[in-house]
Amino acid sequence: MMSVVQEYRGEGLAQRLLQRVESHCRDERIKSVYFTTQDNLTRAVRFYEKEGYESVCEKKWNSYMLYYYKKDV
Repeated sequence: MMSVVQEYRGEGLAQRLLQRVESHCRDERIKSVYFTTQDNLTRAVRFYEKEGYESVCEKKWNSYMLYYYKKDV
């Protein structure tokens, strides 16, 4: 999971964190990165899609839909 404290959002921190995660995965020969988010977290959904992650699965969880995203690195 990844999150940025609200007062620091919009400063590119999430993008830098994600780039670091992807770089680490490449260094460790991990082929894919997966993230899960909820349908009510629309900024997260847009962010992952903008960063090239593809939706691979959706599941109902309580009153939310969980979205599973994947990107090959």
